[in-house]
Order: sequence, then C-alpha cells, then structure tokens
Amino acid sequence: MRFLLLPLAIVYGIITMLRNFCYDYGIFKIAKVSTPVISVGNITAGGTGKTPITMTLVESAKVKGFKPGIVSRGYGRKSNGLQIVHDGNELKTTVEISGDEPFLMASLLKDVPVVVSENRVDGAERLIQDFDVDLIILDDAFQHRKIHRDIDIVLMNATEKSNAYHLLPVGQLREMPWGLKRANYVVATKGDASEVPPMMQHFMTNTIQSSQNFQANKYTSNGYENVENCKNESCECVASPIFAFCGIAHEDSFFKILNEMKIEILDFISFKDHVEYDDATMAALTSKIKASNTKTVITTEKDLVKLPNSFFELYNVHVLAMKMELPLEFIDDIFDNLKR
Repeated sequence: MRFLLLPLAIVYGIITMLRNFCYDYGIFKIAKVSTPVISVGNITAGGTGKTPITMTLVESAKVKGFKPGIVSRGYGRKSNGLQIVHDGNELKTTVEISGDEPFLMASLLKDVPVVVSENRVDGAERLIQDFDVDLIILDDAFQHRKIHRDIDIVLMNATEKSNAYHLLPVGQLREMPWGLKRANYVVATKGDASEVPPMMQHFMTNTIQSSQNFQANKYTSNGYENVENCKNESCECVASPIFAFCGIAHEDSFFKILNEMKIEILDFISFKDHVEYDDATMAALTSKIKASNTKTVITTEKDLVKLPNSFFELYNVHVLAMKMELPLEFIDDIFDNLKR
C-alpha cells in the first residue's frame, strides 16, 4: 500500500519544497504584526503535545509580564473564517464552532483571548486590535509561513515509529526533515531524545542553533478529577476498575499514564483524533461501556469538552489532566531570546 502512495509523496514533497523556496527567497511575502510572535508546531502530522506546551508558554508569558493571545486554525471545526473563542473574560462560542483544542485551551486558561482563523495574520491582528494583546502564540503554525514569527518551537513525538518519518501520505512528515533548520527550539515530547529515530536525531542535532535549544519532555499527570464531585480538586478516589476512552492522536500515551497510576481498566475504546461525539459515536461508546458492566468512566480533557450533557447524567465521569512541563531555564531562554 505504501508503495502505491509513493508517487503522491513525491509530488507532495516537490510542492512543499517549492513553497518553502518561495518563502525563503521572498517570492511569497511574509507579513509581520506589531507584537512578538511565538509559533508552536510540528514537522509531522498527529499528536505531539502542542496543546499542553502552548498552555505552558501562555502561563509563562503571563508571569513574564506579557498579555498573550492564542491564534489557532481550529482543526475539525464546523465553521469558516475568523471566530472569537474567548475574549479574555468568557467563552464566546461552542466547541463545534471553535474546534476541540482551541476550546479546551480557552476553557482551561480562562482569561486569555483565543481566536481561530485559517489566516493566522488576520487572527493575530484581530487579537492586537480588539484585545490589547502584546504577544501572539500560534498553535500548530510551523508550516504556516505567511506570518513572521520571532521564535519557532517544533515538537517531535519521541515515540513515533521510524516509518512515520516519510512524507505524507506514505508517512507523517509534513515537509522534508531539513525544514527543522527554521526552528529555534526542538522539543522531543512523550519520551527521551534517545527514543527518536537516528535519522531524525541527525537532523535535529545538525539544524537547531545549539544543544541548549533542545529539550526532551514526557507527559505527566495532575491526577484525575471526578467531574461532578471534585470539580477543580484533584481526586484520588476514582473507583477501580474503570472504563477508559479517548479520541486523541497516539492514544497509547493516555492508557500508559492510567497504567502507571495503577488504575485498573475494565475495558476501553479509542476513536480517531478530533472525533465528533455524534449519535453514531455515542452509540458505539455507550454500547461498549454497557458491555463492561460499569458506570464509572475516565477520559481526557480534550474529549470531555465534546461530550453531550446527557452523558454526565448516565455515568460517573472522571477526567485525566495530562500535562507537559518545560524546565524554568528553558522557558527563560525562550523569553530572553524573544526580547533581543
């Protein structure tokens, strides 16, 4: 099957190289907004932990005295154009209109303006103009070169298999590996740097500016919360065994944390990333839960915001808070470079 997709990967590779060439040599114009810009992105398709890293940067920016705002494309949303997800005071739209990840970030950060837009320049300018933002953080924008960025942070899933590092659609690469030369920082997520395939280690160590600009990081957890009874308090009273489900990329990271926390999983089901919990999905989920003979379930924050209210009336729902923290010195270096 991969062999049949090879011609498409070759065409895709040529297109991405030509596109990058045009940006590198000024044929395609890059717009610069009036505030500093930090981009968080991938060189591969799929989950690398952008959402928790983006939220960590936002919280760090606030500590540093910035008023940050987030611009995201809003993958999987049922809307077009620019949409205000959060105005810094309250949520302004639904998860269907904003997409699951922007909605989740807006819900958890609570006081940070968030917009979604296919055109990141429009989104950034709207944040600056209407919400007095003085730092733009772009979510998933490494390949969105239309907007200038002062800092480019690229995340790589350390547990990704070697065969993923081929161009789409054969593998998961969004562009040639040497595109990493544009990155100021590379963060290997979900594991150690030694777990990254040797080919990509070569590109990482030969393209980023210095070894100090490389950081390895793993998922950890704040614990789990009973949605109804614990609210914002970490709950250590989850009833085991439990039914687990999620709809995220690389769902193994979710189940791995549950195992590390000694939570006995009766049964589980996983859906595709950015799954919509429509009638068909809910039917499959509830049928699987019923077969496991339990009313206690656990899921991710990203899935939680998409579940219908009726689900919480039927089940004892817990949510696992997954996070990735960056060392203070690494964050300091990012913001020191931002000011130069």
